[in-house]
Amino acid sequence: PYNAPKMEKVSMGVEYADQSPGDSVVEMVCADLSIPDGDELLTSDERPLLTMVTRGSGRVGIFSFDMGDLREFVGDNPLYPVNVMTAILGEDAINNLYFSSTYGQEQDYWNAQSLVDTGSAERLPNVKLYGIVIFFYVLIAGPGLYLLLKKRDQRRYYGFALTVFALLSAAGVYLIGARTRFQREFFTYASVRDVREDGIEETIFLNIRTPDNRPYSVKINSEYQISPVTRSNRYGDYPLLAFDKNEGGNLTVRSGEDGTVVLAKKSLAFEPRFFRLTKQSENSSKQGISADIRLFEGEISGTVTNHYSFPLEKAALILYGHAVPIGELEPGETKEIKNEDLLIYPVDMTYLLADRLSGAAEYRDGDVGSQGYLKNVEQTSLLSYYIGKYYEGYTPEARVIAFGVENGAEDIFSDRDLDVDGMTLYTSKVDIDMGQGGRIYRSGLMRRPKMTSGSGMYYSGYGTIYGTDPVMMEYYLGSDIQVEKLWFLPVTEGFLEDPQYSYIQNFRGEVFFYNYSTKAYDQVDTGKREFDRLELGEYLSPSNSLTIKYVSEESDTSKTSALPLLMVTGRER
Repeated sequence: PYNAPKMEKVSMGVEYADQSPGDSVVEMVCADLSIPDGDELLTSDERPLLTMVTRGSGRVGIFSFDMGDLREFVGDNPLYPVNVMTAILGEDAINNLYFSSTYGQEQDYWNAQSLVDTGSAERLPNVKLYGIVIFFYVLIAGPGLYLLLKKRDQRRYYGFALTVFALLSAAGVYLIGARTRFQREFFTYASVRDVREDGIEETIFLNIRTPDNRPYSVKINSEYQISPVTRSNRYGDYPLLAFDKNEGGNLTVRSGEDGTVVLAKKSLAFEPRFFRLTKQSENSSKQGISADIRLFEGEISGTVTNHYSFPLEKAALILYGHAVPIGELEPGETKEIKNEDLLIYPVDMTYLLADRLSGAAEYRDGDVGSQGYLKNVEQTSLLSYYIGKYYEGYTPEARVIAFGVENGAEDIFSDRDLDVDGMTLYTSKVDIDMGQGGRIYRSGLMRRPKMTSGSGMYYSGYGTIYGTDPVMMEYYLGSDIQVEKLWFLPVTEGFLEDPQYSYIQNFRGEVFFYNYSTKAYDQVDTGKREFDRLELGEYLSPSNSLTIKYVSEESDTSKTSALPLLMVTGRER
């Protein structure tokens, strides 16, 4: 509710005053809005001009005036809309938008290269079998065959016998390596299949290669939208060629009702060609993964059910900053989650979680040429891509993810007799109950904290810091709740025990809370993980913001410090 709007003179800011302060004053109709749980991003003489509120998975911006009234002002100050968008989204989001618009297609290229520029682990040659054949060949073709013929006084046949044995050995080597050779074009793919109750959304990175330079064509089902994935010409050594419509292109994509045909006129042997396929369909068979999960103040419980007709492996429940490994799920199986240890990962280092869920540490010192090692590398890459994409910033969604033991490529191609290798990551959004007795438990990172530092030596991901210069972080807990407790959850040590990540550690040093009464910083116990309302009384602002100063130990200049995950318990106002 608000009072009737009225005409007022509003100062848009002294930075827009050209000759005198009055140059930045605009007369326009304004409404006096006061939103209890809103964040005032733009103000004028303590009057809110733009207020943001968090709702669901997004945010809503409410202006106290009609933007059309700024037409003349913006014409004279074209930077004003830029400043408004920066206030709404934040500088990091603006930079991400710029990066996406400038390098977005290239990002798909690098993703495709990391996901599908390998091959199938099942096609690796059996090195031990090769070794056995070579050992016996050397043993028999050398002294063995000669001594045998000499004993029988048939040394004159040694040349002929050696030739025959060499041919037989060559045939054996050829047969052993049959699965490593391709006779025609072959395909590698990585798929993410997001299944909801009302639909299925699938994203596939596909690599098409050929063992020779012959032309080829392949038909992809018409349900998929397909687009080539390329990188910028600035990375190449060749100038960009002008398109000759009379000659046509080396690669042509033709869409039709019965499918999309990819035609390659010229191709180099084993040269990768990347494509991105997307498809949306109805979930008519009601497949997917369902879950009934409850999380409150660090305790998690519930069930997860596999509704697919095939087993799932390396299943896990992921929510922002938390994860629970589930393991294998048989078709129709319901697994109970009770008293499970929550994994707390650095929110801006999602690749650590991907490594943990894929079990990459088990293969660190193993045989790098083994099938298990290569399959793990592929799974780790796909997990890292997915988790990094969907959890790079705060989201209230919880998801269950798992790999299917079947490749899941049955629907991509019209021709079933093809050499296709790849893997599918199955995902489903699940509901999670984070309330109890009228209280709610939620992330303290719903809004991106504001970070400042004397020398700027910190990571802007707000989950890690670097160096010993003090770093101040202002957390916004939301004015829509009455804060009762704050929880500081350290990163699970298991993430930091891997020698590959020896440069990361949990924060060690001194912690200070800003006191809004004394206008000074008060030191608090670094090891304390829970603060109640009474302890927080002087440290919370009227809008529930908390400012913390982190001072790392002097000995930690070469390591990245992972900050604790902030969680909040409170009651809605």
